[in-house]
Amino acid sequence: MEEDFQKLINLLKLKGLGNKIVSEFLDNYLTTELTYSTFDKESSDQNKLSLLDIYETLGKMDVVGDQNQFVSGFDKLLPSLRETLHDNICISTIISNIGSYIVFTDFDKSDLIGILKSKRSLTEVRVKYKHHKKELEQLENQVIYDFDSDEITFLNGKIID
Repeated sequence: MEEDFQKLINLLKLKGLGNKIVSEFLDNYLTTELTYSTFDKESSDQNKLSLLDIYETLGKMDVVGDQNQFVSGFDKLLPSLRETLHDNICISTIISNIGSYIVFTDFDKSDLIGILKSKRSLTEVRVKYKHHKKELEQLENQVIYDFDSDEITFLNGKIID
């Protein structure tokens, strides 16, 4: 996973020039704790048309003016998604205390399609997960995804245990 993360970082450094969200991330990723996950297998849920439909809808829902947007980057992502020649898109998620990032690439991580940033921090995600897990356990429902044990955490660009 560390190798895959580094491949994504190299791609952002190479192809993300001029993108404000990428620049902000690269300025901070070595000095903050973050989690990283990626879909490493192609699936029908990750095809270009499905993703375009989903993110166009989400982009319309989040339009409240640049200053107040919870998620930023739709303005650059959507045209890139429309124009990409890739039929299947790899989605990687990075969550830190400066925000959450969704990075869209090809599966080889050689082509950067786009990036979104939300204001949701790693601390918020962890608090929400613990609350959700507690509610499920009180209802005697099974927790399907255990964020605590499944998260892959990086500090200073390296995986920590």
